[in-house]
Amino acid sequence: MEKVIGKIEEVSQTSGSNAQGKPWKRASFSVSGKKYNTFDENIMKEFNSGDNVEIEFEVSTSGEYSYNNIKSIKKSDFQQANEVSEPSSNSNANTQTMIVRQSCLKVAVESFKVLNEIDPEKAKSILKEHQLIDSILVAAETFEHWVGR
Repeated sequence: MEKVIGKIEEVSQTSGSNAQGKPWKRASFSVSGKKYNTFDENIMKEFNSGDNVEIEFEVSTSGEYSYNNIKSIKKSDFQQANEVSEPSSNSNANTQTMIVRQSCLKVAVESFKVLNEIDPEKAKSILKEHQLIDSILVAAETFEHWVGR
């Protein structure tokens, strides 16, 4: 299973019926320029454009087409790095932004080290849900979001 984290840019819905006449409805959520699909009407009701989300999906193919089928989706409370507003071209401001980002990444790495020392079981449970690098990047982006407030 693959994962994407980002902001829902667009939601579109399509409906129809299958060969037996049974109606269906599909929603497509655009995140980072790619579409992720679901037939789950609860997901269609809960998620909207502008929501920050984490989507787990599987890729399936039908003929020459491939589809990113949503297996799970949840709201996230952080911004992607490319959504954080960049300062003007002032090199001093850009340098400060890079220092903040590097500091946040360092704090995230150190936090996982400390968590592993204090509570190895909790660290293992986090790593079961996410890959180590994904977990560190999510933590770093969350720290960056809070520093930027």
